[in-house]
Amino acid sequence: MKVSTTPIGAEISFRPVDVIEIAHTMSGLRIVAEAGRDRDKFAEVHFAGARAFQALDEGDLFGDWELPKRGNFLVYRIDAGGWREHIGGQFLHCTDEKMPEWMIVTDCLCVNVLSGCTPHVREL
Repeated sequence: MKVSTTPIGAEISFRPVDVIEIAHTMSGLRIVAEAGRDRDKFAEVHFAGARAFQALDEGDLFGDWELPKRGNFLVYRIDAGGWREHIGGQFLHCTDEKMPEWMIVTDCLCVNVLSGCTPHVREL
């Protein structure tokens, strides 16, 4: 099944090159991306609650994944064919079938997140 995505939120002012930080604490899941050469530009994605997440190099993503044709969007909602559909019933069991799946996309690392919370995105 092809992966179908929808960009979420506004474009950020730079192209996100890599994820440099992932932190899962009592306050939620925090993911920070950087601009690459311009090391003073960062964007933070925060989920107040996350059921599950995984980080993969874009080359390790499932076979039918094609990087979205994008501007400088960082967060996408997975509409069909995502991580949960790919591995559901194998080692991931999500009791809330309607819980949205999200993907943070950079040129290097991508992070899939299962969360009922809409992510907040801000530039730092």
